[in-house]
Amino acid sequence: MFWKRFWQVWFVIAILVFNSNVFRLNLNNPETLTFIKNFHTNIFDLGHSILDILSLVGIFGFAWNKKIFNKKFWKIFLPLIIIFNFIYSLTLPLIHLNPFSNESHHHIPTLVLGVIMAISSIFNVLIYLPLIFYGFKRNNLWDNVEIKTYSRWKIFFIFILFSAVYNYLLLSLHLKSLNLYERFDFAVAIILSIGLYCFAWNKKFFNKIFWQIFLVAYFVWLIAFFFLFPHSEIMNILILNNFSIITTIWAGITFAFGMVALFNYAFRSKNIWNPNSLKDLNDEIASS
Repeated sequence: MFWKRFWQVWFVIAILVFNSNVFRLNLNNPETLTFIKNFHTNIFDLGHSILDILSLVGIFGFAWNKKIFNKKFWKIFLPLIIIFNFIYSLTLPLIHLNPFSNESHHHIPTLVLGVIMAISSIFNVLIYLPLIFYGFKRNNLWDNVEIKTYSRWKIFFIFILFSAVYNYLLLSLHLKSLNLYERFDFAVAIILSIGLYCFAWNKKFFNKIFWQIFLVAYFVWLIAFFFLFPHSEIMNILILNNFSIITTIWAGITFAFGMVALFNYAFRSKNIWNPNSLKDLNDEIASS
């Protein structure tokens, strides 16, 4: 019981660590602004972010004893992320500006800094250790057919949640700089997240009429927000200037899946909104 609670607490800490750099950004530093603008345009950074998110998904599955993907996936994923993190840490000082460094640290040679970071990445045991146990030691989890696997929509929700946390935490630190439209969009995104969560976990929240209206309103709002309404400087820096071919395709895919999930929640989830009628129908079929 102690170790189960330990890894559950560590999962929460890991999420905070994953986003800790948000609170270290100095938006008055020109180097920091350059870093933010270019961060999502580099496929190397995008790959690193995706692997980090998948690591957190694995830690979640291990801590809460849930099947996510399968054992073979995590056995392949573990050496992949170790090698990738080593190469990424080694080359990071060479391909990026370091917006978190002070003038006093500039005397450290770039290559030496990369080697130090690469070696340190190997000893990231609090990330690798739960993944080792999850993929190689949890035979009772993977072999037990009674343990329900996580649906694709639960995995999608977790993935989107981790992906969105970075930008939303950064924006939350500068709420005073956002205009009225952007603050309203912040609230709309929270409602959208609630809907996606309820659909993934089969939870009833408000009623289906509300979500049917919200789905149409959200689609109209999103088009107006991006193409009609003005944006603050901080929003332009953090979001609008981050789009490249890769991030545009990624945004399109996640938007499409999000709309499908919300549509299914509002229009097709009879097992959520009318569980009794579905039960009566099953009883009728069984009796006939």
